[in-house]
Amino acid sequence: MASRTKALLADFAKSFSDVDIVLLMDIFDSAREHAVDITSKDLADAVRQTHPNAAYSGSVEQTVAALRSQLKPDDVVVTMGAGNVYQVRDKLIQNNQ
Repeated sequence: MASRTKALLADFAKSFSDVDIVLLMDIFDSAREHAVDITSKDLADAVRQTHPNAAYSGSVEQTVAALRSQLKPDDVVVTMGAGNVYQVRDKLIQNNQ
């Protein structure tokens, strides 16, 4: 995942132009990749060039906390990624029941 993120950094950065807030969790290398020198903080910096409301949100728990502090009724949350990103949805739903 990290090598794809690095290769497509400029395109990823521009793809968030129509959203209100962008929160970026940690990027992990796949098992078949060697360490790649890009981080979610790098991606957040690139996104901020065209989108001022982009931030690195860290772990699942940190991301859920950041969302909770900003969500309003009828907001839509979209999660994209691999690995444990689904846990953000699960934790948001669990705590709202």
